[in-house]
Formats: sequence, structure tokens, C-alpha cells
Amino acid sequence: MSYQSIIHAISSTICNLHLPEQELQALNTDDIAAGVSAQQKLLPDYLPLPITILTCLFEIAGLRYGGRFSKRSKESQQRQMLAWKQSRIGLCRNFVRFYESLTLLVALQDKPS
Repeated sequence: MSYQSIIHAISSTICNLHLPEQELQALNTDDIAAGVSAQQKLLPDYLPLPITILTCLFEIAGLRYGGRFSKRSKESQQRQMLAWKQSRIGLCRNFVRFYESLTLLVALQDKPS
């Protein structure tokens, strides 16, 4: 389980959930995942460790849905992402919101108007 592969799976899932098909085709998910990782390195010193732990917990929580998050089908990944987004636990909702914000900002920052 590589942290970068988890970030890539999360970023891809968020793009699939939020962006139209024609925009998805023009995006390079490897670049988006790299951009998300780069933005995480700019976080204040006290945040990277908790974010890393939560990201790994999110990956492992996928066992409940049939396997680790990064190794499952797109549909299964989307179900888990939506379950966390709609969770009664605020930390789960905030985790998804954090990655949605980072991913969409990175994905759309260089998009022509």
C-alpha cells in the first residue's frame, strides 16, 4: 500500500464524481495526484501526520466494501466516497471535503476559460 497510490485513487474517484466526461478526458490523473501531494506538503506542520493517518484509515476502511480502496472498481470506490461524505461522523465528512477541495482546485487550476 503506497500512500501515492491511495492519493491517486482518491483523486480519480473525486474527478469521476464531480467533473463532466469531456473534462475528464482532458485531465491527467497522475498530474492531479502529484498536485494534491504537493499541496499537502504545504500544510502547517501539525497537519500532515493526521491527514496521512486518516488517509490510510480510509484505505483500510475499504475492506468493509470488499477490499482496500485503491484496489477496487470505480463504482465501489464511489460508493465508499459517498458513504464517507454522508456519514454522521463529522471527521469522515471533513476528510472527503478536504480531498474534494484539493483535488478540484488542482484539476481545475490550469483549465482554460
